[in-house]
Amino acid sequence: MMFIRVVAKDDDTRTDDGDKDDGDDAKDAQNKKTKTPPKLVLKFECKNCGHMSDHNDVCIMKSSYDDDRTVYKKFMSKYIAHDVTLPRVNNIRCPTCSTGEGGETGLQTDVIYVKYDENLKFLYSSRANCRNGEELVEAARHGHSEVVRLLLEAPLHAARANSRKGEAFLCAVRRGYTKIVQMLIGAHQNAAHADFLDGQALVNASQCGHTEIVRMLLEAPQHAAHADCFGGAALVESARCGDCRTEIVIMLLEAPQHNARANCHDGDALVEAARRGHTEIVRMLLQAPEYAARADCQNGAALLAAIGSYTSCPTEIVRMLLYAPQNAARADCLNGEVLMEAARDGRTEFVRMLIKTPRHPARLP
Repeated sequence: MMFIRVVAKDDDTRTDDGDKDDGDDAKDAQNKKTKTPPKLVLKFECKNCGHMSDHNDVCIMKSSYDDDRTVYKKFMSKYIAHDVTLPRVNNIRCPTCSTGEGGETGLQTDVIYVKYDENLKFLYSSRANCRNGEELVEAARHGHSEVVRLLLEAPLHAARANSRKGEAFLCAVRRGYTKIVQMLIGAHQNAAHADFLDGQALVNASQCGHTEIVRMLLEAPQHAAHADCFGGAALVESARCGDCRTEIVIMLLEAPQHNARANCHDGDALVEAARRGHTEIVRMLLQAPEYAARADCQNGAALLAAIGSYTSCPTEIVRMLLYAPQNAARADCLNGEVLMEAARDGRTEFVRMLIKTPRHPARLP
């Protein structure tokens, strides 16, 4: 058994009083004034053998404390209180004003429930789908592809790609965020359908001219969009928007299944293309191998739209409509309204073609 005690050790040596003189007494008095306190030492004494040893280090146990008083508030944005995607609770009493459920003031608290990782110094919400997919919709609407990926790949309570009836998918399609659309369609679980709302996503992509998204929707491995959805509305929107949509028109007309018909909606696509002077699209619609658009559709509405166009309509469009091999537009259609429109606008070339066409020339008053 070892016994430990702390004692004071005085190293000063003393001599007999008889050997001291007056000078030594004065020196001793001066030393007493400046004498340092005795040194503390540890004495280890064995109770069995009586051996004793001294140790100058009097520390028996030493504990280190790391006082890390990091305030996580500085890692939070000042706008976090307005984040509607974070989960909230209202049954926690406030320690300062006693508000909350059962509090003195009767006011209801609004406590944001977040977690933090003290190693990464990172604050995060407890569930990626805490607002039934609203956070996914907001990330998709603003084009934050990395945030969308994190929400979809969360290890617990991941956001559903088709949550809120596919609103996130539709927002990404409208704004042309190709990467986000690809992630939502290719999600491992609860993926968004390319034929969302019976093809509304395809119509929106065609209208906005997002060629790559249209291709993804038509070529999706599952639930691919139909090119003839809504009776060909996607084709009509593409024809209306211009020659920059030529590639989209080709994809819709040549889709391997459910391809759009060039004469859909009684020729609305042809009328819109002629009104806006899209020569190449008019040619494709008239020369489609199946279900080609009729040049005389809607009793000559395409011809009237081309001549009365608010844009500078190319003469080639009027010529294609008047000289189509089959179902050519009549120059005297709509009771002469086409000729009147050309004359009113001073379109000399058009008036000449309408009068001299060999088939059903326009009648002069």
